[in-house]
Amino acid sequence: MLFNNREKIIENGKTPKLKEVRRDILDILTSAIKAVDPYNAVKSRFDGKKILLDSKIIDTSDFKEIFLIGFGKASFGMAKAVCDSVKIKAGAIISNTSHQSIEKYCVKTLIGGHPIPNENSIDSTEKILKIVKKCGKDDLLIVLISGGGSALLCKPRVNLQDLQITTDLLLKS
Repeated sequence: MLFNNREKIIENGKTPKLKEVRRDILDILTSAIKAVDPYNAVKSRFDGKKILLDSKIIDTSDFKEIFLIGFGKASFGMAKAVCDSVKIKAGAIISNTSHQSIEKYCVKTLIGGHPIPNENSIDSTEKILKIVKKCGKDDLLIVLISGGGSALLCKPRVNLQDLQITTDLLLKS
């Protein structure tokens, strides 16, 4: 349940009509939040071992191995949905929080800086690139991207301090 105090919120309506409106609002909010949940959004794209895209179906059994990379604040939930759907050979995600881990699925959780990239972002990006290089022509690489990805996955061509200053200025503008 998304709202731990759902019943109390509803009961605080002064009239039966207000209670009904509160119930409807909570139902709408719950549905909206579930619809954009990273896990649910990605999981809904799987039908058994098949990935359902708008105009294409990818049968994962057509590939020798499946690798996964992801970066962004929602990468944990998205990666977990993939791991719950198909067998991943190896993978890694870059997130900005360390309290979530899916290593039991052969997917490492790496940490990067957000909203400003840092050394961890660069080090984690190097680890992601190593996974990409393991993919052969008969393998499938699933790439998951969500908000914050540009700070979490980065391999700047300028020095890191200049990138950090520029990013900070852009965020403040």
